[in-house]
Amino acid sequence: MDTQDEQEASQVKKNRRRVLKRLMGIGVAAGICLFLLAITGIYDISAPYRYKWQLKNSLEQVSTLQEAERAAGSLGVALDHGDGQWTVIAYKDAHNFGHPSVAIAKMSDGSYFESHLHHCGIFRAFASRRRDYLSWGEGARQEFFTKDDERIQLLNLLEEEPDMKARVKLMDELGFHPEE
Repeated sequence: MDTQDEQEASQVKKNRRRVLKRLMGIGVAAGICLFLLAITGIYDISAPYRYKWQLKNSLEQVSTLQEAERAAGSLGVALDHGDGQWTVIAYKDAHNFGHPSVAIAKMSDGSYFESHLHHCGIFRAFASRRRDYLSWGEGARQEFFTKDDERIQLLNLLEEEPDMKARVKLMDELGFHPEE
């Protein structure tokens, strides 16, 4: 009987070792996954700050409409309010998890606004629509923009708005708030 008890005890030890090895393997795999997520998490946490810094840095020296048009980049837009007043929006678009979109706007008076909404090409779409209507003539402007996305309509209103306070309100409607 001692040998049978010894065999059972030996088998129990072997089973415990197998279970322990499996648990250790799962623990190592989980640790590697958590490490990779932590690295990605640190990178993702800093992304909006890096994007904001890059965009604001690109707008700091802007003082004319021509400079604003260059600074807008491929995803942003420069709006001409007339009388030498303008607003430029620089945008960093992101479609992947953990990398938020960031837009920084600068007005000709030096005020800054920011948005973390995903505007997804709306600024370029507005610029394209504006080029199209200009080829049709100024009288077509209102009709041209009334059938568009609400944000394109807001951008049109923002560009046409002569009053600074009203522009700030329109910026709010577009999802921009004064920079902190």
